[in-house]
Amino acid sequence: MPRQGRDLNHSMDNFIEVIYTANAGVLVSVKDTHILIDGLCKEERLIYTDTPDDLAHKIIFGAPPFKKIHALLYTHAHPDHFSASMTDALLNNHHETCLIAGKEVLEKLSADSRKAATSLAHLKEIQYPQLSVHPIKTKHINRARDEVEHYAYLVKISGVTIFILGDAEPEVDNFNEVDFSTHSVDLAIAPFPYVSTFRGQRIIRDLIKPKKMIAIHFPSKEKDTYNYRLSSEKMYDRTRARFIPTIFVDHIGNVYKVKI
Repeated sequence: MPRQGRDLNHSMDNFIEVIYTANAGVLVSVKDTHILIDGLCKEERLIYTDTPDDLAHKIIFGAPPFKKIHALLYTHAHPDHFSASMTDALLNNHHETCLIAGKEVLEKLSADSRKAATSLAHLKEIQYPQLSVHPIKTKHINRARDEVEHYAYLVKISGVTIFILGDAEPEVDNFNEVDFSTHSVDLAIAPFPYVSTFRGQRIIRDLIKPKKMIAIHFPSKEKDTYNYRLSSEKMYDRTRARFIPTIFVDHIGNVYKVKI
């Protein structure tokens, strides 16, 4: 079973449950609705943390707490966010799961998996019972070195609003499609540059304005040669008074209960 992570608030009356499954992968649960974001990956360079085989097996074959996954979202096709073989296996075992992803992800999947997919071309919002997903075409971070089809997602589950940034470049123009003044974001899930840099913090604090945040996408401990986690934590400590309450994910399988 997943281990318990740190809570942002110990009250369990109304919370978002987040299970850390991989580098930038999380299972997000609100009440009885569960979505998996970038949750199955295999990164050959081993800089980031893959989905461990035992955890991938539980997700693919629906062992608790992964018994029912309503929607499977991928931000982009990079191997530290996405595994085609694991995704094919999951969709083969979970015919009720809806896949939401861009063309570059879908092209890597089997024909059967593509049948379960919702194309994002010209699509502004995807509606399911108790769940809506608004895909936002965004530029990938360090886009000058890497042109890639990338989406952020504004997700609403049972009245709770979650913004998933994936690897979106932290610049204001990247998010022009969303009028955040009309959305009250409960939780942002973002890679560590949105904590470790002033421009990233400004996007979170002044534009998205979530109530709380979860920081992801840290290199594995033995590969973190530039001390990204430590520098992010130091930056957060220095700016805590004017930033957003933030959880730093650590061990794969940890459960984080975020009070809203």
